[in-house]
Amino acid sequence: MKIAKLIILAASSLVPFTLAAQTNRYIDIEADASAMVDSGAGILNNGVTYTLATKNDVGTYVFYPTIETSNPLLNHTTDFRFFMLAHPGTTTPGEKMLVNLTENGQPHAPAWNVMNTIGFEVRLGADYQLQTKNMQLVEWWQGSPYGAVVEMIIKPGTKQWAIGIENNANNDQGNGAEIFIDGQTLNIGQWYHFVIGVKPNYASNGAVQVWQDGIYLINHGSDPVGYNPATVVGTKGNGGLPMNGFNVCVGMYRPANTNDAEIYFDSLRWGSSYGDVK
Repeated sequence: MKIAKLIILAASSLVPFTLAAQTNRYIDIEADASAMVDSGAGILNNGVTYTLATKNDVGTYVFYPTIETSNPLLNHTTDFRFFMLAHPGTTTPGEKMLVNLTENGQPHAPAWNVMNTIGFEVRLGADYQLQTKNMQLVEWWQGSPYGAVVEMIIKPGTKQWAIGIENNANNDQGNGAEIFIDGQTLNIGQWYHFVIGVKPNYASNGAVQVWQDGIYLINHGSDPVGYNPATVVGTKGNGGLPMNGFNVCVGMYRPANTNDAEIYFDSLRWGSSYGDVK
């Protein structure tokens, strides 16, 4: 497994994005009293429907997000609760409940060699138990059956987050190994604000940048980011090509797990710079 080093920088330094604020999409239920979750359509917020991506065990071990208003913390009067129960088996290939913040083909979707950013607030709920395998929170996804080209996970057996990066040479498809960059450990019940910037580039070095609570922690630009859409990648491709574009999703995605998981999200934003989504 290729490991990159964590870089901690001052909050005021090395903020490279200076474009005018243009938050393209946002989910903020404090600002929209009519927000709702429709299991058939998705999350309806601020006049936009954000579709849900699900996989396996929905309604038994995996549940649709709910809007919570009963336990306001730190100005979070309402937020989204995601919950999964412990799974007694280990053969289920994956359980997920993800919100598509933007999808390939939409006018604001990510493009090659262009930086986009996602901002969000997250806290691990009181019912979050240490997972036996990776728990994914965010992904840049390039189509089935390929893994996320960029993902934020909570590492198994810990509450520490990490960033994963995949490309044609480093991935979970049978070539090399996914690149992981370790982040910091989260406390149960505490809200955190993240900004993740991604510039995909399969032909040369891309870029992945992460801020936590305004502190610039990761600036990784020494590896390609994403798969060549004209090339079948690894043994899991089954003859199929990666998507020539990306969906960006937020929520919960894990292999079948023997522990419960509860995670809250709020203030999801999608833009083109740090300033758009901070």
